[in-house]
Amino acid sequence: SMNALLESLRATQATLEERNEALEEAGRAKDEFVSMVSHELRTPLTAIRGFAETLALRWDTVPEEQRRGLVERIASQTATLESLVQDLLTLGRIGHVPHEAPPRSPFDDTVAAVVAELPGDVGEDVVTHLGAPDAVVAVTEEELRRVVSNLVVNAHKYGDPPIEVATARTDRGAALSVRDHGTGVPEEFVPSMWEAFAQASGGDQRIATGVGLGLRIITTIVQARDGSVRYEAPDDGGARFVVEFPLVLEPSADAALPGPSDVEAERGRAGAS
Repeated sequence: SMNALLESLRATQATLEERNEALEEAGRAKDEFVSMVSHELRTPLTAIRGFAETLALRWDTVPEEQRRGLVERIASQTATLESLVQDLLTLGRIGHVPHEAPPRSPFDDTVAAVVAELPGDVGEDVVTHLGAPDAVVAVTEEELRRVVSNLVVNAHKYGDPPIEVATARTDRGAALSVRDHGTGVPEEFVPSMWEAFAQASGGDQRIATGVGLGLRIITTIVQARDGSVRYEAPDDGGARFVVEFPLVLEPSADAALPGPSDVEAERGRAGAS
């Protein structure tokens, strides 16, 4: 009937409008992404170029102590640039790189290695409590290292020391907890903090730079590996992020290798057929 046809046309139009709106939103998100990443890439590159040109043009006249300071600043800006590029690569690679074998990482050993490799100004604020020495989790070592690094660096940027990094066995697997002692995440920011580019600043918190990919990368990794992540606001202040990954299920020796009786039974079945 005509009424049914009109209803079908209206439903189709509504669907097209919804999809068009979604495409427009995706386009705005892409434009925002390009703008923010371009800015974040230019900032360290401009600094590196400026310091390098100063050294090239005035090497003989700049005092040695000042030259050393410029070289250290170049190294610092290079590390910032490298971290941003690694974040972008990780975000694009998660879930798209095939693995020949199921992912696995020694939990405490990987966490300890990341903490040991932190820059001095970050690492000196970290206190570790490792309580899952035998846990092997179902996540690649690269992904686990990224999760640990992003959580600790976020705690250093937005919180106050000490930064407590702890691991423990749980009913579902193994958990990593990273806590700072700052003012915590503003309540109004909590619902959106897991989105890409999200950042909070203000009040007594330090203003941090970056495109805000850290928590988004963490959630992407956790979801891809059947884990979980949550934010907690401790009663005595600060912020705590807890990430949990499932354990690797190790096959038992009995299950992996058939016994003599299994072999004889198989031969018997083959002869009977």
